Amino acid sequence: MKWSIIIPVYQAKAYLGTCLECIGRQIDEQTEVWLVDDASTDGSGQICEMWSRSDERFKCVHHPQNRGLSAARNTGLEHAGGQWILFVDADDWLAPGTLAALRQLSQDDGVDVVEFPVHLEHGSKRARWYVPGHGERVGFREWISAGAYRYSYAWNKMYRYGLWASVRFEEGRLFEDMFTIPYVLERARGILRTDSGGYYYCSHQGSLSNTLSRKGTTDLLEATLKLYEHIRCQQWADDEILDELYMEACNRQIVCLKMGGPMLLPRRQITASHVWRRGQSAVRRLKWLLMQTGKPQWCRWWARYMPLSSH
Repeated sequence: MKWSIIIPVYQAKAYLGTCLECIGRQIDEQTEVWLVDDASTDGSGQICEMWSRSDERFKCVHHPQNRGLSAARNTGLEHAGGQWILFVDADDWLAPGTLAALRQLSQDDGVDVVEFPVHLEHGSKRARWYVPGHGERVGFREWISAGAYRYSYAWNKMYRYGLWASVRFEEGRLFEDMFTIPYVLERARGILRTDSGGYYYCSHQGSLSNTLSRKGTTDLLEATLKLYEHIRCQQWADDEILDELYMEACNRQIVCLKMGGPMLLPRRQITASHVWRRGQSAVRRLKWLLMQTGKPQWCRWWARYMPLSSH
């Protein structure tokens, strides 16, 4: 069974070697690694060429001009010949044994996506950030109901290639994963959520530079609202699912307003039962109370007077 690993590369000279070495130790002859150099000027492209010349499992393609992360991933998808697809960012790495674990899990014929844990690495500090599950196979409705859309990362999932037929990352967006991944997973017969393996997301200066920009927060809000409207049209979407998605959109609207972005949130009258749920923080309970008004303008007040840490 052939695998394709797609690695977009841009100005990643300081981290690329670590990424490729960890992958090189885990892949076999049935795996191809596509290095897509997005017109780097720091020598990253030469590193890609060196790896492709010394190891035939590594392939290299260069963009003549910088086009962005989405375009680089899309180029990788056009070249990939594997039955399974995995994305890795050039400044991140995979925990030892991850690919072996994923190969084993991919033997289940009813599974089209395997979602595995995310670890955060910041300097010498490491922490487990997200564990999808413990071997459960779920459908898209269960994935949405569990709130997993909050972790719509491209890179901690392995996909059957057929899911990407006619689907590509939206170019020109920040948080492009949120615009794409939920709709890929919607096509899956089964999503296996595991605690095996691990993806190390490396936080360093510049890696989060777009997170709190006006464009970044606006794009993330628009992606969340797009998903909310899409789920709202599904017959299986009940009030609990929609209210939780709307709460997520409210949180992202507040941060967007904090950064000087537009007010995009639609009206929604949420159910009163959410307010009295046990185990909620006081901040969350207050938000549910404000949402009961059905008027999204309360987000403006919150963005103006409440600290960012309360969102």
